[in-house]
Amino acid sequence: MDDRLNVAALCLTGSLLQNRGYPEFVSEFIQGAIAALAHLVNREVVNEIETGSTAVNLSAVDPWATDGTVWSQIMSLLDFAATDIRTAYRASRTQMVEFVMPQWVVQWMRSDWLRRNATHTEELTDQMISAALARRNVRVQDIYDWQDAFDPANGAGAIPAGFQLGAATPPTGVPANVTLLAFLPGTWVLGRQDVIRLDTVYDSTLLAQNQVTQLFMEDGFKPMRMCPISRAYTVTICASGSTGVQRAVDCVTA
Repeated sequence: MDDRLNVAALCLTGSLLQNRGYPEFVSEFIQGAIAALAHLVNREVVNEIETGSTAVNLSAVDPWATDGTVWSQIMSLLDFAATDIRTAYRASRTQMVEFVMPQWVVQWMRSDWLRRNATHTEELTDQMISAALARRNVRVQDIYDWQDAFDPANGAGAIPAGFQLGAATPPTGVPANVTLLAFLPGTWVLGRQDVIRLDTVYDSTLLAQNQVTQLFMEDGFKPMRMCPISRAYTVTICASGSTGVQRAVDCVTA
Protein backbone atom coordinates (compact mmCIF):
# COMPACT_ATOMS: atom_id res chain seq x y z
CA MET A 1 0.00 0.00 0.00
CA ASP A 2 1.24 3.46 -0.92
CA ASP A 3 0.44 6.09 1.74
CA ARG A 4 1.33 9.66 0.84
CA LEU A 5 1.31 12.72 3.06
CA ASN A 6 -1.52 15.20 2.92
CA VAL A 7 -0.45 18.84 3.18
CA ALA A 8 -2.02 21.75 5.06
CA ALA A 9 -0.68 25.20 4.19
CA LEU A 10 -0.80 28.65 5.78
CA CYS A 11 0.24 31.91 4.12
CA LEU A 12 -0.01 35.33 5.83
CA THR A 13 0.73 38.61 4.08
CA GLY A 14 0.98 41.82 6.11
CA SER A 15 1.81 45.49 5.87
CA LEU A 16 5.24 46.89 6.75
CA LEU A 17 3.59 49.90 8.39
CA GLN A 18 1.35 47.60 10.42
CA ASN A 19 4.39 45.70 11.64
CA ARG A 20 6.02 48.92 12.77
CA GLY A 21 2.92 50.41 14.41
CA TYR A 22 1.29 47.34 15.98
CA PRO A 23 3.93 44.61 16.47
CA GLU A 24 2.08 43.00 19.42
CA PHE A 25 -1.13 42.69 17.40
CA VAL A 26 0.73 41.16 14.45
CA SER A 27 2.48 38.63 16.70
CA GLU A 28 -0.77 37.66 18.41
CA PHE A 29 -2.53 37.18 15.06
CA ILE A 30 0.27 34.99 13.71
CA GLN A 31 0.30 32.78 16.82
CA GLY A 32 -3.48 32.41 16.59
CA ALA A 33 -3.26 31.44 12.91
CA ILE A 34 -0.65 28.78 13.72
CA ALA A 35 -2.92 27.38 16.44
CA ALA A 36 -5.86 27.34 14.00
CA LEU A 37 -3.75 25.38 11.50
CA ALA A 38 -2.93 22.82 14.21
CA HIS A 39 -6.65 22.38 14.93
CA LEU A 40 -7.35 21.99 11.20
CA VAL A 41 -4.71 19.26 10.90
CA ASN A 42 -6.15 17.56 13.99
CA ARG A 43 -9.63 17.61 12.41
CA GLU A 44 -8.37 16.15 9.14
CA VAL A 45 -6.41 13.41 10.92
CA VAL A 46 -9.43 12.30 12.96
CA ASN A 47 -11.68 12.43 9.91
CA GLU A 48 -9.28 10.18 8.00
CA ILE A 49 -9.20 7.71 10.89
CA GLU A 50 -13.00 7.68 10.95
CA THR A 51 -13.14 7.16 7.18
CA GLY A 52 -10.64 4.32 7.47
CA SER A 53 -12.71 2.61 10.20
CA THR A 54 -15.67 0.27 9.80
CA ALA A 55 -18.92 2.11 10.58
CA VAL A 56 -21.17 0.39 13.15
CA ASN A 57 -24.52 2.11 13.74
CA LEU A 58 -26.15 0.85 16.93
CA SER A 59 -28.91 3.49 17.01
CA ALA A 60 -31.50 1.21 15.38
CA VAL A 61 -30.71 -1.90 17.45
CA ASP A 62 -32.05 -2.63 20.93
CA PRO A 63 -31.17 -1.98 23.68
CA TRP A 64 -29.27 0.96 22.18
CA ALA A 65 -32.30 2.20 20.24
CA THR A 66 -34.61 2.39 23.27
CA ASP A 67 -32.09 3.44 25.92
CA GLY A 68 -30.70 6.75 24.68
CA THR A 69 -29.31 7.97 28.01
CA VAL A 70 -25.73 9.18 27.91
CA TRP A 71 -24.09 7.42 30.88
CA SER A 72 -25.67 4.05 30.11
CA GLN A 73 -25.13 4.28 26.35
CA ILE A 74 -21.48 5.34 26.49
CA MET A 75 -20.38 2.98 29.26
CA SER A 76 -22.24 0.05 27.70
CA LEU A 77 -20.72 0.87 24.32
CA LEU A 78 -17.20 0.95 25.76
CA ASP A 79 -17.71 -2.47 27.34
CA PHE A 80 -19.36 -3.93 24.25
CA ALA A 81 -16.84 -2.62 21.72
CA ALA A 82 -13.80 -3.46 23.86
CA THR A 83 -15.00 -7.03 24.41
CA ASP A 84 -15.74 -7.45 20.70
CA ILE A 85 -12.30 -6.21 19.64
CA ARG A 86 -10.48 -8.33 22.25
CA THR A 87 -12.46 -11.38 21.12
CA ALA A 88 -11.62 -10.75 17.45
CA TYR A 89 -7.89 -10.67 18.29
CA ARG A 90 -8.19 -13.41 20.96
CA ALA A 91 -6.40 -10.91 23.20
CA SER A 92 -6.11 -10.86 26.96
CA ARG A 93 -9.30 -9.86 28.77
CA THR A 94 -7.30 -7.02 30.31
CA GLN A 95 -5.92 -5.81 26.97
CA MET A 96 -6.22 -2.02 26.78
CA VAL A 97 -8.52 -0.74 24.02
CA GLU A 98 -8.30 2.82 22.70
CA PHE A 99 -11.36 5.03 22.19
CA VAL A 100 -11.73 8.52 20.75
CA MET A 101 -14.78 10.69 21.36
CA PRO A 102 -15.66 14.41 21.21
CA GLN A 103 -14.81 16.28 24.41
CA TRP A 104 -18.38 17.43 25.07
CA VAL A 105 -19.55 13.88 25.80
CA VAL A 106 -18.11 14.04 29.33
CA GLN A 107 -20.14 17.14 30.16
CA TRP A 108 -23.27 15.52 28.71
CA MET A 109 -22.66 12.44 30.87
CA ARG A 110 -22.71 14.71 33.92
CA SER A 111 -25.98 16.30 32.80
CA ASP A 112 -27.50 12.85 32.40
CA TRP A 113 -26.23 11.82 35.86
CA LEU A 114 -27.73 14.88 37.55
CA ARG A 115 -31.21 14.05 36.21
CA ARG A 116 -31.21 10.46 37.52
CA ASN A 117 -33.46 9.46 40.41
CA ALA A 118 -32.08 8.00 43.64
CA THR A 119 -28.37 8.40 42.83
CA HIS A 120 -25.96 8.05 45.73
CA THR A 121 -24.28 11.31 44.72
CA GLU A 122 -25.45 14.37 42.84
CA GLU A 123 -22.09 14.90 41.15
CA LEU A 124 -20.34 12.72 38.59
CA THR A 125 -16.69 13.56 39.25
CA ASP A 126 -13.67 13.05 37.01
CA GLN A 127 -12.43 10.48 39.54
CA MET A 128 -15.64 8.48 39.19
CA ILE A 129 -15.38 8.52 35.39
CA SER A 130 -11.70 7.52 35.50
CA ALA A 131 -12.49 4.65 37.88
CA ALA A 132 -15.29 3.40 35.61
CA LEU A 133 -12.94 3.47 32.59
CA ALA A 134 -10.15 1.74 34.51
CA ARG A 135 -12.47 -1.15 35.44
CA ARG A 136 -13.20 -1.64 31.74
CA ASN A 137 -9.51 -1.52 30.71
CA VAL A 138 -10.12 1.20 28.15
CA ARG A 139 -8.29 4.45 27.43
CA VAL A 140 -10.52 7.26 26.16
CA GLN A 141 -9.26 10.39 24.41
CA ASP A 142 -11.86 13.17 24.50
CA ILE A 143 -10.82 15.65 21.83
CA TYR A 144 -11.70 18.96 20.20
CA ASP A 145 -12.26 19.52 16.44
CA TRP A 146 -14.56 16.52 15.91
CA GLN A 147 -18.37 16.60 15.85
CA ASP A 148 -18.50 20.23 16.93
CA ALA A 149 -18.65 23.67 15.28
CA PHE A 150 -15.16 23.16 13.82
CA ASP A 151 -16.33 19.91 12.20
CA PRO A 152 -20.08 20.33 11.59
CA ALA A 153 -20.41 17.89 8.67
CA ASN A 154 -18.72 14.87 10.24
CA GLY A 155 -19.54 12.23 12.80
CA ALA A 156 -22.95 10.61 12.37
CA GLY A 157 -23.91 13.17 9.73
CA ALA A 158 -24.38 16.91 9.35
CA ILE A 159 -24.83 18.56 12.75
CA PRO A 160 -27.69 21.12 12.87
CA ALA A 161 -26.61 24.69 13.55
CA GLY A 162 -28.33 24.74 16.94
CA PHE A 163 -26.25 21.79 18.16
CA GLN A 164 -22.75 22.83 17.11
CA LEU A 165 -20.76 23.47 20.27
CA GLY A 166 -18.22 26.28 19.94
CA ALA A 167 -20.15 28.14 17.23
CA ALA A 168 -20.59 31.92 17.12
CA THR A 169 -24.31 31.42 17.74
CA PRO A 170 -24.88 29.82 21.17
CA PRO A 171 -26.15 26.23 20.79
CA THR A 172 -29.22 24.88 22.55
CA GLY A 173 -27.95 21.33 22.98
CA VAL A 174 -25.69 18.66 21.54
CA PRO A 175 -26.21 16.23 18.63
CA ALA A 176 -28.70 13.39 19.16
CA ASN A 177 -26.09 10.90 17.95
CA VAL A 178 -22.41 10.57 18.77
CA THR A 179 -19.65 8.54 17.10
CA LEU A 180 -16.75 6.91 18.97
CA LEU A 181 -13.64 5.37 17.42
CA ALA A 182 -12.35 2.07 18.82
CA PHE A 183 -9.13 0.17 18.12
CA LEU A 184 -6.17 -1.50 19.82
CA PRO A 185 -3.08 0.60 20.69
CA GLY A 186 -0.74 0.89 17.70
CA THR A 187 -3.50 0.41 15.14
CA TRP A 188 -3.03 3.95 13.84
CA VAL A 189 0.35 5.58 13.28
CA LEU A 190 0.59 9.25 12.35
CA GLY A 191 3.25 10.29 9.86
CA ARG A 192 4.23 13.96 10.19
CA GLN A 193 6.71 16.16 8.34
CA ASP A 194 7.31 19.90 8.36
CA VAL A 195 7.51 20.54 4.61
CA ILE A 196 8.57 24.21 4.71
CA ARG A 197 8.43 27.26 6.95
CA LEU A 198 9.36 30.80 5.94
CA ASP A 199 8.77 34.02 7.86
CA THR A 200 9.31 37.71 7.11
CA VAL A 201 10.00 37.22 3.40
CA TYR A 202 10.59 40.36 1.34
CA ASP A 203 10.30 40.33 -2.44
CA SER A 204 10.20 43.05 -5.06
CA THR A 205 6.51 42.58 -5.93
CA LEU A 206 5.29 42.89 -2.36
CA LEU A 207 7.72 45.68 -1.46
CA ALA A 208 6.23 47.80 -4.23
CA GLN A 209 2.92 47.47 -2.33
CA ASN A 210 4.56 48.09 1.06
CA GLN A 211 3.82 44.50 2.09
CA VAL A 212 5.73 41.47 3.36
CA THR A 213 5.03 37.73 3.62
CA GLN A 214 4.72 37.32 7.37
CA LEU A 215 4.56 33.55 7.33
CA PHE A 216 4.37 30.66 4.88
CA MET A 217 4.28 27.08 6.18
CA GLU A 218 3.22 23.63 5.03
CA ASP A 219 2.59 20.72 7.36
CA GLY A 220 2.52 17.15 6.02
CA PHE A 221 0.46 14.49 7.79
CA LYS A 222 -0.94 11.01 7.17
CA PRO A 223 -2.61 8.57 9.58
CA MET A 224 -1.79 4.97 8.59
CA ARG A 225 -3.63 1.89 9.80
CA MET A 226 -1.27 -0.88 10.89
CA CYS A 227 -3.84 -3.37 12.26
CA PRO A 228 -6.98 -4.73 10.57
CA ILE A 229 -9.66 -3.70 13.09
CA SER A 230 -10.72 -0.09 13.61
CA ARG A 231 -14.37 0.75 14.15
CA ALA A 232 -16.55 3.84 14.35
CA TYR A 233 -19.55 3.19 16.61
CA THR A 234 -22.58 5.50 16.52
CA VAL A 235 -25.22 5.59 19.29
CA THR A 236 -28.17 7.78 20.17
CA ILE A 237 -27.78 9.92 23.30
CA CYS A 238 -30.09 12.07 25.41
CA ALA A 239 -29.23 13.45 28.85
CA SER A 240 -32.66 12.50 30.21
CA GLY A 241 -31.47 10.82 33.39
CA SER A 242 -33.90 7.95 32.87
CA THR A 243 -33.09 4.49 34.21
CA GLY A 244 -34.32 1.01 33.45
CA VAL A 245 -37.92 0.14 34.22
CA GLN A 246 -38.19 -1.47 37.64
CA ARG A 247 -40.03 -4.75 38.14
CA ALA A 248 -43.57 -4.38 39.51
CA VAL A 249 -44.23 -6.55 42.58
CA ASP A 250 -47.73 -7.25 43.90
CA CYS A 251 -47.80 -7.94 47.64
CA VAL A 252 -50.34 -10.41 49.05
CA THR A 253 -52.44 -8.63 51.68
CA ALA A 254 -54.69 -11.45 52.77
